[in-house]
Amino acid sequence: MSRTQYIEHFAALNPRILLTLRQRAGDVAWDRQLFDEGQMKRDPFYSEFLPHLGLRYFVSIVLEQSVDTLAVVAVQRSRKQGHVEKREINLMRRLYPHYQRAYDLTMRLKGASDRSNLLENAVEWLTDGVALLRADSKIVYANDAMLSFAQRGDGIRIVGGILELAGHEARRNFDVALGAIARLGNASADAQSTDF
Repeated sequence: MSRTQYIEHFAALNPRILLTLRQRAGDVAWDRQLFDEGQMKRDPFYSEFLPHLGLRYFVSIVLEQSVDTLAVVAVQRSRKQGHVEKREINLMRRLYPHYQRAYDLTMRLKGASDRSNLLENAVEWLTDGVALLRADSKIVYANDAMLSFAQRGDGIRIVGGILELAGHEARRNFDVALGAIARLGNASADAQSTDF
């Protein structure tokens, strides 16, 4: 049975979801909280969907439960393995801090990668031409507006990854701007107009 069939039909019939949605982080769930064997035989999720996968029982623990996130670790078991017992339920509780640390680390790493292009994404929305430069003046990133200006050759060019400005006044103001950035945090530095 395909994942599509689960999503289109059996997900709405899955009684485990309703149980899990009532739980908080650290709560353990298992089949006997839902049904006895007779009820499982009459339930479409247990009688139609799970047998095609060779599965019957489960034990799970919630890692995160919020308005927009549900993170769960679940162990599926076959009919032959039987219901989980107290030992397996307690083991899931003992493993919870380890699962939680792994999940937290995963989310922090995902958040860091999501933020890695945050500045570039924000700059891309601007209609002004913006280029992010390294200390040696080499361009790290240029938004579409800046690239468009440079392609027109209207006083701005990008040559070998370096921003070049036509006109003495523009070059002088650009150098002043770079100097002001180099002195950021220096209270004695004079603020100068650096538009160009």
